Amino acid sequence: EPLIATARPLLHSSEPSVFGLAAAELAQIETWLGRYEETRQLQTDVVGRIRADGALTALPFALMGLAFNEFFRGDWRAGYADATESVELAEMTGQDAMVGMSHMVLALVAGGQGRIDEARAHLDTARAVSDRLGVASMLTMAGWARGLVELGVGGYEDVIDVLEPTG
Repeated sequence: EPLIATARPLLHSSEPSVFGLAAAELAQIETWLGRYEETRQLQTDVVGRIRADGALTALPFALMGLAFNEFFRGDWRAGYADATESVELAEMTGQDAMVGMSHMVLALVAGGQGRIDEARAHLDTARAVSDRLGVASMLTMAGWARGLVELGVGGYEDVIDVLEPTG
């Protein structure tokens, strides 16, 4: 918490290169701390500012973070739209890790909406990116997402097999 407090002034930086990813990271941390409602406006503002600054390379991460927040708050339509835009921009700017992470968010939303085959396809893409890049944290997150999807369809035995390797 003290480190987050010292980083909050970055949200008021007028320098786009300082503001972009730093602000998106701070907003994402706030979401991971479970401050979904408090962070929603912050993340929306961060995405708007990054757009206004034209910081195209920071936008996929910021959109992915906003999409996660929207997923956790149950705003799945907005989460799907923001994650889709994140995938498109990440592909355009060559940010493979963001492609994988954004597909994971798409999987969570699709799974929550009962589109299980689509969710699994997004997770397969996220896993392929993780395997190719060797990003262990993405593999863990994809396992967590697959576990949620399988729980949603009552695949309780499958959940153990899916989640054990991520622990």
